[in-house]
Amino acid sequence: MSSELVRNILADNVSIPSLPSVVVRINALLEDPNAGTREVGAEIAKDAPLASKVLRLVNSAAYGMRQKVVSTEQASAVLGMRALRNLVLQVSVVGQFKHLEQTGFDLDGLWRHGILSAQLSQSLAKLSGTKAVLQPEEFYTCGLLHDLGQVLLLEHVGESYLLVVKKAVDEGRSLFDVENEVMGFSHAEIGARVALRWGLPGEIVSAIQFHHGPEDEIEAEPTVGIVDLANRTAHAILEQRDKVEALACLDAERAALLRLDQDAFANLVDSASESAASIEV
Repeated sequence: MSSELVRNILADNVSIPSLPSVVVRINALLEDPNAGTREVGAEIAKDAPLASKVLRLVNSAAYGMRQKVVSTEQASAVLGMRALRNLVLQVSVVGQFKHLEQTGFDLDGLWRHGILSAQLSQSLAKLSGTKAVLQPEEFYTCGLLHDLGQVLLLEHVGESYLLVVKKAVDEGRSLFDVENEVMGFSHAEIGARVALRWGLPGEIVSAIQFHHGPEDEIEAEPTVGIVDLANRTAHAILEQRDKVEALACLDAERAALLRLDQDAFANLVDSASESAASIEV
């Protein structure tokens, strides 16, 4: 892969998708003290396909609603405006890259991993005794978008990137390591570039950029440490299907660093392992 292509990607000389406009509008409503669940629900309802998808997910087993949610305004009231914003972000970003499903890349698998990582990141943020700058709902965004760079590479590099993915699978190695070896940069750097372009908080940008390390970045910033742990745990649950391996993701040193109770983490792993099968893309 040419150094010119690397420079073009990292210098923003390729087309980076914009943050979905509906998410921008909802973000603005969340900052408006005069806006509430009715306004947020009404904004989503303006986009009928989006509203339909959001309601289908809200009524899925993953959310465990006792009564059927029939409107986006009701969804906003039941879930909370920030939680609904996360769901809209999820639906919008997944839909933005739906055209890549025919490439042979396991896009559904990537999104399932992202969604489980998002759920774990938010839950870990609530359990952690560290003082993170972000709200727990913002950790959902970190987990959801941490591998977004893979999708952008697939979009712009295509077959060459698929060969990198195949090499990692065939050799049983980390995709992150193979990317750096073959391309000289990783999906984490590209994802951080997108997050920066979207104007997301610096803590989210850092979590995306450093979720594979280096270790000093993971240890220095609780946000990065939580997303790193969520990412590794989600891989163990979804790919290895091994709760023992998932539990091993939180050793005593990392538990102390993130001020996490290991029994609480074990309960979270149990819950995530049970809910993983109901994740919808």
